Amino acid sequence: MNNNKTIALVALAEEVRQKIFCLEDNRALFEKLEGMGVELLGFFDEEISALLKWDNVYQHPIIAVNDRDSEKKQIFSLAHEIGHLFIDYGWLPEPYKNQNDFNDLEGVLSITHYRRPDNAQDESVLEQEAMMDDFARNFLMPYEDVKKLLADNGFHAERTIGQLVERYYVTELTARKQLAFVKNGGT
Repeated sequence: MNNNKTIALVALAEEVRQKIFCLEDNRALFEKLEGMGVELLGFFDEEISALLKWDNVYQHPIIAVNDRDSEKKQIFSLAHEIGHLFIDYGWLPEPYKNQNDFNDLEGVLSITHYRRPDNAQDESVLEQEAMMDDFARNFLMPYEDVKKLLADNGFHAERTIGQLVERYYVTELTARKQLAFVKNGGT
């Protein structure tokens, strides 16, 4: 990794996973978020995979994921929105946050659309969303863990991908992208 931003993103994702969420199994993410005061909702839509909203009355974030998606995709969407919470808004869950830290937030903070060729978005939005995807993958499959697993497998990509899918409960596509990210040194 040669980019300071990427190094910081990978480190933040691992810190958030290990020190704040104490997450060992990605399937526990739903429960962990609710335990931290995040309201989780589901919805059905063909264009949107997730959204992040701030409830100014009860002073907590709301993350809604698309119920049409598989559980693995929903977990990825949750991790993506966690990236927005920490990186874009400096959010900290109970008991770390100061009650008045987020008084200025209100309404929808982030909407994540499915990225399709016919779904044109501004270049800066695409860059921001790509960064949140990098955060999500590194949150769900820590960089150093993937690097070690690849080495332990004799750098056999397909075996490593299968183990990432099994161990971290992610989609094959997400595992492939994270493996490519690690193999390319975080780029």
